[in-house]
Amino acid sequence: MCSVWSTAGPGGIEMHAWGLLSTALTEVLSKSHWLKLWDHVFSNSPPFLMFLLLSYLMYFRAQIMSAETMQQMEGITRRCNPLDLNKVTQHLRDMNDWAA
Repeated sequence: MCSVWSTAGPGGIEMHAWGLLSTALTEVLSKSHWLKLWDHVFSNSPPFLMFLLLSYLMYFRAQIMSAETMQQMEGITRRCNPLDLNKVTQHLRDMNDWAA
């Protein structure tokens, strides 16, 4: 397990997840990606927003698990990073279908 999680103190992953949700992922997605993903959020059931958060975190799982400092972790959860939107949306659809 990465050292960030063992030293994160109170909150841990919840702190980073809340940061993503409280900004509606605007800090980590480009405008075009944000608009496309939020079209999906608004046209699906309420749990879809949580699926979006999970899909984002799972997409960057390797980077998150290898983060050794809080600064590295914040680079993933506080800055726009390149991502394959098709993979994220496919994972979203898979989770939504599974939950249905």
